[in-house]
Amino acid sequence: MTISLGMFFVSDYARADAGAAEALVFRNKIADYNRLKPLQNPRYVRSSKILKRRVADSKNKVIGEVNDILFNQDGQVESLYVDFDRLNLGKSVYLNYDTVDIKSVSSGYRLGFNSDEVETLYPALLSGIETASGDAGNGDEYKILSLKDVLGSTVIDSDGLIIGKLEDILFDSNGTYVRSVYLNINYQTIHNKGVAVPISVLGFEDKHGKLYVVIDKPYVKPILEMAKEG
Repeated sequence: MTISLGMFFVSDYARADAGAAEALVFRNKIADYNRLKPLQNPRYVRSSKILKRRVADSKNKVIGEVNDILFNQDGQVESLYVDFDRLNLGKSVYLNYDTVDIKSVSSGYRLGFNSDEVETLYPALLSGIETASGDAGNGDEYKILSLKDVLGSTVIDSDGLIIGKLEDILFDSNGTYVRSVYLNINYQTIHNKGVAVPISVLGFEDKHGKLYVVIDKPYVKPILEMAKEG
């Protein structure tokens, strides 16, 4: 039973306490993300470095390079978009982590197949290219995200107010998942202030053919406060 206290209810207080607790947890989380300058933090690898990585076959022979990376809204890398320029195979193709047994190595990524096997697999990889393009999924919400498409996207709150741009995606050292997203905040008196935030608080939506990064209102205030402190 919900007990009435004047114009409020006990359940309302419970929700308010839960909301305050969640806000505090989020503030502490982004404070940790920004304890060191994110773009100089050794825990993070900038997207520009990830996109320079080479792709080797199972014998460690370099056979291509990464052109793009596809990741989901949990930040997990799902596919590499690879140009097999060393094998002269033409169009770039998507390589799913599980399908071709991708491993992270110091020089980049290594496949579970040798170069001859990759050439044999290439037609099948090319035919499946439409299944992992990073386009919007159901409705206008993105399920799989292209690194190159996301970079530079406008960041808005849930009311549509522009608060900045997505400047960078910061990966773990293995390049297998997104550690944080780096936003450049430009809102009211805040100009060109960078803040690293968890990808879990972001939504990615298509609006009139353009990708937008959307942040729910409860998360916007702590992000702006962190930007001011920076």
